[in-house]
Amino acid sequence: MEKIVFSSILAAQVLIRKDETKSGSLMISRILIIVTTLIVLGSSTLPAEEISARSLLLSQGCKGCHAFEGDGGTLGPALDKVGSRLTVFQIEQILLNPKLSNPDSVMPSFKHLKDEERKSLADFLHTRK
Repeated sequence: MEKIVFSSILAAQVLIRKDETKSGSLMISRILIIVTTLIVLGSSTLPAEEISARSLLLSQGCKGCHAFEGDGGTLGPALDKVGSRLTVFQIEQILLNPKLSNPDSVMPSFKHLKDEERKSLADFLHTRK
């Protein structure tokens, strides 16, 4: 549990740094999303791997472009059923280099994630069928 809370605090710090040039209300709303998620996930019985993956989805801004569970953007494909379209390996490859599968992709690379974080996210997304 401590690791999850620590990861979420780090995610909030990343968002704060990213939002330094944006309006204060946007920064506050993102922090509130993280805090609310922590409260909900902290009181749930979700496996630690799923909590970690969901935290990554939030902290990495995936829902800015992708819809997930009824919320998010429309620039990229919805992530709700990505596991029925792609293998875990394919998801990991897209996270590493989105332009390999779609040269016109505007999705950023997630090479900056640790291998285990990327694997956790890919494994979680693969369960979405």
